[in-house]
Amino acid sequence: MPVLLLFCAVLFWSGHNVVAKGMIPYVPPLSFTFVRWLLALLIILPFSWSFIRNDWAIAKKYWKRLLLIAVTGISAFNTFLYIALQTTSAVNVGLISSILPVTIAFFSFLILNIKLKKHQFLAMVFCFIGVIVIIFRGDISFLTRLVFVEGDLWMLAAVFCGALYPVLLHEQPDIHGFSLLTILILLGMLESFPLFLIDIYMGHYIQMNQQVIVGFLYISIFPSLLSYMCWNRGIEMVGANRAGLYLNLVPILTALMAYLFIDESISWYHFAGLIMIISGMFLFNLQNLYIRHDRR
Repeated sequence: MPVLLLFCAVLFWSGHNVVAKGMIPYVPPLSFTFVRWLLALLIILPFSWSFIRNDWAIAKKYWKRLLLIAVTGISAFNTFLYIALQTTSAVNVGLISSILPVTIAFFSFLILNIKLKKHQFLAMVFCFIGVIVIIFRGDISFLTRLVFVEGDLWMLAAVFCGALYPVLLHEQPDIHGFSLLTILILLGMLESFPLFLIDIYMGHYIQMNQQVIVGFLYISIFPSLLSYMCWNRGIEMVGANRAGLYLNLVPILTALMAYLFIDESISWYHFAGLIMIISGMFLFNLQNLYIRHDRR
């Protein structure tokens, strides 16, 4: 069950990278974040309103933590990602986001004092090697020619914000999942509203067309709602570190979708990296597999 939940979360987020790349010429990045979460809020609110009324008294006690989670994982992460997509490819966004698990583990150590076991550390090394193979395109000489464009740096900033989300979510109020997600979306939307006004003031308007409408519908439902539902529940079941490991699939899935739908290139090193990443994921969960086998 947690495997399926976490895989669906990263699958929808990978699709988001590709869909958003196609929308960027028509949607200013600061407006993008606000409209995305506004639509998501309008969709989820009718289903979550009854839960929110019951949980509001508890949620108010955690407003500082919820505000910080929304700032990092809802508002800042997505705004930085959309700015990045202006000057870098969907594949690059996916590749750079692959360091999220390592960053999550780092913040888990700093904030939650969670240590990694030896086999888990080795698993992260496997995943990191797989990511390196992809980033350097299977050519070690690429190290001497590596150039980060502005968008890559914005994506690095997004990664640090996104890594804080599951770590801060580790201690969450005892409220219904619908309530939690709706409150975070509401806070993220309110935080991004001033940025939307900046776009309007600067004369940056959304150019509506069929691609933008369909794109917003996909993004507001799948990566905005279903992904976060799956992700939040997955973190509850397996913890931030183990859940973060599934984010290593984002560069592979993004590259595959970018190849299929927007004609970005995919090569042998993507598959080589995938083998290393899957090996690392298996090794990271090896102890759990032994425990399940013994219980049988």
